[in-house]
Amino acid sequence: MSRCDFCDKSSTAGCCISHSHKKTKRTFLPNVHSKTINIDDRKIKVKVCTSCMKKLGK
Repeated sequence: MSRCDFCDKSSTAGCCISHSHKKTKRTFLPNVHSKTINIDDRKIKVKVCTSCMKKLGK
């Protein structure tokens, strides 16, 4: 299971709804990427979702 290191965003549950409104369970996964960030002249590898990446300006 992928999880953002900054905002703790993780997978959530929901339903797929067909045209006849028959519901089946599914999961919604966050868009998580692994990035290398420089903090105090050290390179740290973190998992970041795209909304946090936008906030960080990377």
